[in-house]
Amino acid sequence: MIYTVTLNPAIDKVIFLKGFIAKGMNRAERTVSYPGGKGNNVAQVIHQMGGQVMALGFVSGTAGRFVEDALARKGVRFDFVHTTGETRTNTKIIDELDSCCTEVNEPGPAITSTDLLMLENKMLKLVREKDVVVLSGSLPSGVSDDIYQKWILVLKNLKVRVILDADGEALRLGIQAVPRAVKPNIYEWKRLFSQDNSIIAPLDIARMGALYAKKGVKYQMVSLGKNGAVLIDKEHAYYARPFHVDVVNTVGAGDAMTAALAMGIHDRSNSEQLLRIGSAYAIATVASSQYESLTIAAASEIAENLEIETLY
Repeated sequence: MIYTVTLNPAIDKVIFLKGFIAKGMNRAERTVSYPGGKGNNVAQVIHQMGGQVMALGFVSGTAGRFVEDALARKGVRFDFVHTTGETRTNTKIIDELDSCCTEVNEPGPAITSTDLLMLENKMLKLVREKDVVVLSGSLPSGVSDDIYQKWILVLKNLKVRVILDADGEALRLGIQAVPRAVKPNIYEWKRLFSQDNSIIAPLDIARMGALYAKKGVKYQMVSLGKNGAVLIDKEHAYYARPFHVDVVNTVGAGDAMTAALAMGIHDRSNSEQLLRIGSAYAIATVASSQYESLTIAAASEIAENLEIETLY
């Protein structure tokens, strides 16, 4: 079983238009709203892949009911803790002329220590040995930066495999607890190592990851966006070379990669397979208008044609 945990869920409202004008009038071509938050996104893709998944986390108010109803319609199982306030709405404006995305993310409601304890107890009652838990996304107000670190340590003691997809201090502290895998993008990776915004070669990324590989992190999958992806395991590193597709939508590509990584770890795929299928699902996502149009067939075809290079 795979569980996703979303502490800061959202309704993702995506606005598609042609020719975004800053400080001016813009007219939408179409809009779509779907249940969001990184863990919820991951759960939806895992469900599409045919995996057994349950979404955990928080929901609040009318927007929270929208999240639950939308997941239920898709057949995604969930068991959320209901909190006071209102689940946030994140707005993403996609300019179809240049495939650029402008995002405005709301902060979301504050979470109390009681809320957090309820979610932790729920999670610990559900998980079993060899399950996979995906801890992903930003932290809401009221939750300390070390929450992922604490949960990774607890879950590891239960022999649960944990995947961490976080940023900033939550990633820095969480990776110190040695999860089974981490899945940062290149910007999160640079912040983890206090690097500037200069270009880093895939081999240098792999060498940087050797530090955490020696500490016991089994898989580090770093998304490079259009420049491919790198996976570092305890002995080797691999690079998925760029694969050209017409970019339709950049929203959710990283979450699709995390979903494929979770499925692969659950099914005990090897490192090259993890990188291949993870990259393929990310690429298939950017070529799709939204999750509903992401297909296993498209991802499988991309996976077959991806070029994987052994870095060391």
